[in-house]
Parts: sequence; C-alpha cells; structure tokens
Amino acid sequence: MRRLQRLCLRAADQPAEITQYLETFERLRRMAVYGVAARALIVKAIEALHRPGSGGGARVP
Repeated sequence: MRRLQRLCLRAADQPAEITQYLETFERLRRMAVYGVAARALIVKAIEALHRPGSGGGARVP
C-alpha cells in the first residue's frame, strides 16, 4: 500500500491534492479487513449473488 501511496503522490503536485490523497488512503486503511473478517465479507457477497431475484447469474464453483 505504501508503494501505491508514493505513486499517487508523484502524480499530485498541489498541497491540497496531496492532503486529499493522504486522507483518502487513511480512510481506506481504516475500512480494510483481513483474515476471517475478509473471508466473511466475501462469503456474504457470494451468498447474495445466489439469492433468488439478486440478478447474479454467474455461479461460483
């Protein structure tokens, strides 16, 4: 993630843009989930795709 931050900061040259990138990355960092919590979110999303009327035609094996 730090590498991505550095790449984005290279594209931003105005102090306001840099501040916005840093705030955005911090917000995303706080929202990130890992391990068991991430798996639970993925399973929940897959189950939602399989519910009748969800519009999710693709099936995950």
